[in-house]
Amino acid sequence: MLEKRTIWSLDEDLTLLEKNLIYPQKWFLIAKNILGRTQHNVKNRFFCLVGLHLEISVKEMKEFLRKHETLEVTKLVLEKIRLEMKK
Repeated sequence: MLEKRTIWSLDEDLTLLEKNLIYPQKWFLIAKNILGRTQHNVKNRFFCLVGLHLEISVKEMKEFLRKHETLEVTKLVLEKIRLEMKK
């Protein structure tokens, strides 16, 4: 599979987050649902989305993710994106 090197679309972000609710941190399985994205792309994008939408740094994110379940974090980010879409 050729790696996609374009900016992530909103649809890809939503697919990533929705699939992470089904397959928590199973980056390979999630990547199978996003054409042209590797498991490394998917994992990196997930952490970028968490940092971006929760407005926390990488250091804060590691601590935050230790304290909270991945599903809880995914739901929170997905909710924030959906709220932004309504604006």
